[in-house]
Amino acid sequence: MMGVNGAITLQDKHQLRFDYYCIVDPGFVRRRPDLVTRVVQERLTLFATPLVLWHIAQYFPLTNLRCRFFLIEDIQYPACRRALNKQELLAAHPSADLVLFKEALPLGFSFDIRRGTFDGGTVAYTGLQVLTSLGFNKILLHGLDLMNSARTPRFYETKEDMQPSSLDDDFNTLIEPSFRHAAPLLKNRGIRVLNLSPHSALGARSLRNTIGGH
Repeated sequence: MMGVNGAITLQDKHQLRFDYYCIVDPGFVRRRPDLVTRVVQERLTLFATPLVLWHIAQYFPLTNLRCRFFLIEDIQYPACRRALNKQELLAAHPSADLVLFKEALPLGFSFDIRRGTFDGGTVAYTGLQVLTSLGFNKILLHGLDLMNSARTPRFYETKEDMQPSSLDDDFNTLIEPSFRHAAPLLKNRGIRVLNLSPHSALGARSLRNTIGGH
């Protein structure tokens, strides 16, 4: 089981044990150190970018961490380096495990997280690349509704403490096309992905072929 961001709060109501976790937004570490504290004290593997790890180290003594870290890099925006354009990405990563979509923005999917991951506008997309890279061929997505995120608190928030979200702004340009292009790639590799959200912004067009609805 993999959790992302505030999924750790599900343990308040359910008996869940996370084997893996994924955090790629340093802003989440800054805004919710209380939740990150719970994550890093679990015996799990946390997939995080170098910048996220740096922020975690500012809040928590490394001797208090119980989790293991696996560093993943944003393939387009590597740490401490300038952003790569489409041509540079193709030249730097000539591999069948790295697929670059034909979009105005460098969108893609990585089947080898050692080479990096594509952002896709949501940590769920990064988590999907991690799980496929680890070899899982059936993946169930929980809570991937992506609807009205600017006005609707996340399940671990209230209207009073909800944090800003860019999901609505990024949906048409990053999130939807990333999942839509990834669907046939996953199907061709025998990987089945099910979106368990009964009402999701990722409709039939994005989810056809592989990523099925509820």
